[in-house]
Amino acid sequence: MARYQAGAWELVDDLRGTKYWTADGVEHTQDALGALPVGVALEAPLPPPPSIEQQIASALADTYADVDAIYAAAIGSRAPEYEQTEQAALAFQAAGYTGTASPYVADYAATAGITDQQSADLIIARANGLRAAVLAMRSTRFTAQSAMRAATTQAELDAAVAAWRAFIAQVRTSLGL
Repeated sequence: MARYQAGAWELVDDLRGTKYWTADGVEHTQDALGALPVGVALEAPLPPPPSIEQQIASALADTYADVDAIYAAAIGSRAPEYEQTEQAALAFQAAGYTGTASPYVADYAATAGITDQQSADLIIARANGLRAAVLAMRSTRFTAQSAMRAATTQAELDAAVAAWRAFIAQVRTSLGL
């Protein structure tokens, strides 16, 4: 932009309205004609990386979210139905697979094209598998959280998180999720 000043014309930058940040991270807006101050940045500085304490807190929260996600995928809101199905399968097994199987057992057998006994055994095996996974997740979560809390370096925290994630992946695979 051209401006007349001190008896002469001069070309000056018109950067009014331009946002800039000083070295201390404070945002400013240019409100005068002319160049921006020396040493300023035109982009906001990146936030500092999270502290190890913040990363540990996040990793600990993730352990709960990971377990909750497995519960949601494996059971959803059908826990009462699954418990009743398991009880029906156990009762049919305890009766030596004789008599009429509960609809919880027989309906699954009919849709899967298997016998009532196979249905009961499969239901019991799946329930036992889920129960074992729940216990393993609880025990391993405690161990993983302890390792995460004890981490004093990024490498230690990364190792604890990686071990937890590998375990969760294995559980998901074992449950067919």
